[in-house]
Amino acid sequence: MMGEGHLIKKDVNWANEKKKIVYIAALLYVLVTGHSFLFTKVALEGGGPVDILAHRFVAAFLGLAIAMALGWVRVSFKKSEVLRILPLALFYPLSFFGFQTVGLMYATSAEAGIITAAAPIFTLVFASIFLKEKSTALQTGSIIVSVIGVVYVGVMKGATLDTNNILGIVLLALSALSLAGYNVLARSLTKSFTNIELTAVMITISFITYNLVALFSRLST
Repeated sequence: MMGEGHLIKKDVNWANEKKKIVYIAALLYVLVTGHSFLFTKVALEGGGPVDILAHRFVAAFLGLAIAMALGWVRVSFKKSEVLRILPLALFYPLSFFGFQTVGLMYATSAEAGIITAAAPIFTLVFASIFLKEKSTALQTGSIIVSVIGVVYVGVMKGATLDTNNILGIVLLALSALSLAGYNVLARSLTKSFTNIELTAVMITISFITYNLVALFSRLST
């Protein structure tokens, strides 16, 4: 009995540790995402969106290649498996970063933050339609409160959705929709693939796509 109690306690402690890791990862994700709007806006002052996207995924692919070369990451895929992950990569990172980067040419980083904050609401709607998931009142309320909080902070800082930046706002909205589509599609694929496997394929596809676009763009000018 004591042995069983010790195992249960150990499992509970491990579950709590996993929750802490998840919360820390979510916090880091928010920090990186929030600053990425600012950094992308600054980068657009010195380069075009296609070049920025190409450089971004060259860096990501190099990081992946180094991790694989050192044995930190091991992935192996068949063609059919890559094709299964391809729709996920189309949503994120391809569409998400593509719409976001071009949208930031016409909108401010504050506007990007406000619009992207709506992604959880889109995810909730998509999940209920395509996955038949039912959210609790607490989950729905928490999402709405978080979105209102982001909008409130933005407004207090003087951020507004300027209708003169309508093209940028539309592109950023498409970016948020792409993120929501990724969130829903990823739920089914994570049952068949690890996070590392999904990330490796998404980075590789984006690296090839954006660098080919950048190359053709250079050759056509």
